[in-house]
Amino acid sequence: MKLAEINLRSQSRVVWATFFGSCFAAPKTFITPGKACLSYLLALIAISLAGPLNGEAQVRDFVSFDVPGASFTYPFDVNDSSVIVGRYDDANGTHGFVLNQGVFKSIDFPGAVLSFAQGINELGQIVGSFQNGDAVYHGFVLWRGVFHQIDFPGSINTQCHGINKQGQIVGRYHDFYTPAAGGNKDHEHGFLLSDDRFTSVDFPDSVTTDAWKITDSGDIVGDWSSNGNFYVHGYILHAGQFTSFDFPDSRLTASRKINTSGQMIGIYQSKLLNVVTSSPGREHGFVLVNGSYSSFDFPGSALTDGNAINDAGLIVGDYTDSSGKQHGYTAALSQH
Repeated sequence: MKLAEINLRSQSRVVWATFFGSCFAAPKTFITPGKACLSYLLALIAISLAGPLNGEAQVRDFVSFDVPGASFTYPFDVNDSSVIVGRYDDANGTHGFVLNQGVFKSIDFPGAVLSFAQGINELGQIVGSFQNGDAVYHGFVLWRGVFHQIDFPGSINTQCHGINKQGQIVGRYHDFYTPAAGGNKDHEHGFLLSDDRFTSVDFPDSVTTDAWKITDSGDIVGDWSSNGNFYVHGYILHAGQFTSFDFPDSRLTASRKINTSGQMIGIYQSKLLNVVTSSPGREHGFVLVNGSYSSFDFPGSALTDGNAINDAGLIVGDYTDSSGKQHGYTAALSQH
């Protein structure tokens, strides 16, 4: 792993409060001993040996939902208390939301023109992204009604995607680099914010790396590409070591979250071309359980994304219907 640790005390643009003293007091190690570790180690072995679908796991009991008045609903995460966070669009713009026991609440970073809520931990700490009028993304963490802005030092934009119960945050940032041919290009990196330090996360020899979620034991899942975004692969980062994987016969595999049992959820896109548009096949959700992939789609949908799974097997994601409107959904993971 390429590491670029930056001490926040001297170089950060993060807006700090006393909350961060306790929130980032966890050890710097990526993994801690215990039962959860064994689950993740077994999951790593299963991922490395993963094969075609065999129907061992099924996604069922789909329920569609929309934020009231929204034209677009996109859930990003769910915690073990079944609290869901995401984004929605309405006549007034783009907002984050929290769905807790059937009640929606909007999340808007003060003064922002758009806000997303992208991750939530068991303590109810929420991370996400926002834009001001300059169209630059910034990250945030929301805790007990107070927002804190987060920017990776030297970046041109920052987005926060996930947070674990230790308060470790993962996401992505972009910076400029100068290629041999000259000029500046935008480069995407993943990052980890832990114990007052930023760490850049880059899959070896990648062009893009994105970090989506971090487990309570410190494992990170996301996606990477070596040639821009035409072929994208999933990865898990465990104890400083990357394991890459791909859904069978896909051009895009993006891991989104892994739970304590090592059950992983994500998105894939097949290599098969649409005979009319000559574009790659549509997106589907997938789960990876005990070394076997299972594909799933919201019934009747034109596109389905699998975005998060909690320890009880509750799944959240989004789908596009035949008219092109995007909705959120919940579903359940069932194992034979």
